[in-house]
Order: sequence, then C-alpha cells, then structure tokens
Amino acid sequence: MTTSTIDWTGQQQASLQRSMAGGGKQIATADARIEDEAGKLYAHATTTCFVFDVPTT
Repeated sequence: MTTSTIDWTGQQQASLQRSMAGGGKQIATADARIEDEAGKLYAHATTTCFVFDVPTT
C-alpha cells in the first residue's frame, strides 16, 4: 500500500491510500481511499483491468 498526503481544501489535509489488491497474468485489481486526518472516508474506488497484447497487422 502507498500513502500520500494531499491538501484537501486549503485548510485540511487528507491521505490518499492506494494499493494493488491482486494481479495475475491478464487481470489486475486495485483500490484507493481518501480519508481526512480523523479517519473520515470521503471516497473509495476499485478497478479491475484486463491486460492484453494488441495484435499488429
């Protein structure tokens, strides 16, 4: 997991936590969270990506 501190509103800081939840040969899953200093959750996102080769013709 990677954590970064961001300036949320100019008055308050929040942390952005992101991690790769899983990965295989062709499927990758990741998630991210934005929380303030008190731990209040403002946003949460997940994604699943399909990785493939693009054929050249």
